[in-house]
Amino acid sequence: MRTRPRPRLRLECNGMISAHWHLHLLSSSDSPPSAS
Repeated sequence: MRTRPRPRLRLECNGMISAHWHLHLLSSSDSPPSAS
């Protein structure tokens, strides 16, 4: 019982990574050309 895997933690981690990628894509596409 103690060594049971925790898929919830993995799902949360994947969610954070997905959110990070979404923010990165949004910021890179929404940023004005003068910013770069």
